[in-house]
Amino acid sequence: MASYHPALDARVKCELCDSRVTREKMDRHLRLMHGPGNLTCGYCKTEFQDRESLVEHITTCTAKKKRKPYKKGRELAECDLCQKVMQRASLRLHKAVKHKGLRPVCEHCGRSFGNSIRLHEHYRAKHGYEKFKCGRCDYQSASELAMQNHERRHRGEKPFVCEECGARFHAAYLLAQHKRGHTTEKPVKCDQCPSSFKSNNSLLTHKQTCHSDRSYVCLVCARAYRCRHYAVKHSRAVHRLRGPPPIARGDLGSVGGTLETAT
Repeated sequence: MASYHPALDARVKCELCDSRVTREKMDRHLRLMHGPGNLTCGYCKTEFQDRESLVEHITTCTAKKKRKPYKKGRELAECDLCQKVMQRASLRLHKAVKHKGLRPVCEHCGRSFGNSIRLHEHYRAKHGYEKFKCGRCDYQSASELAMQNHERRHRGEKPFVCEECGARFHAAYLLAQHKRGHTTEKPVKCDQCPSSFKSNNSLLTHKQTCHSDRSYVCLVCARAYRCRHYAVKHSRAVHRLRGPPPIARGDLGSVGGTLETAT
């Protein structure tokens, strides 16, 4: 089974173009591609006198917005091994992970993941590798997507719009959650009881609450919860704690356990 190294995740996106280079080479890239005498927009080729004007222009460049997505990759295709339907761009990775066992593996703890993005998030969350940092506040995240969603809050951007009611959201997952409120269908069924739910997250919370002996105990006041979600919510609402909440995991009714931290 192949092993993936966290150094592969060191590439970051240039704020002036679509290039992705390592953090160590970013200064070199900016100097060669966007340095003095080469302050040109990579989308519309407009030249600027200083870097600040170019950065401001990039955010509103109309040529950038007109770029069309790769339509063929978004076409639906069926896996010939399991008949699962997905976007064509995801089909090769699906076969490698699901049918050939080529899952990325953490070199520190041996845990495997569905793709390298999840592996790299794991490195940042669990093994101390550098997280994404917000330039406007102290927020940090192991997920690049979560950081993008967070930065939209600062800018006041809500690009995800509900077609039925016009409600706007700063993150795609919030729009997906909202859309489930417009339907009464509950396609996700529990395999241990007749209950059904609108989402897998609701099913997971149900199983942890109703079909598990696991408990989550607040180490500040010793209050116990069956579901980790409510234990985290309690520590932040009642004790006003920021960051990873102090929660011990163990059998139901036991305060002792393994220290559990939120990411």
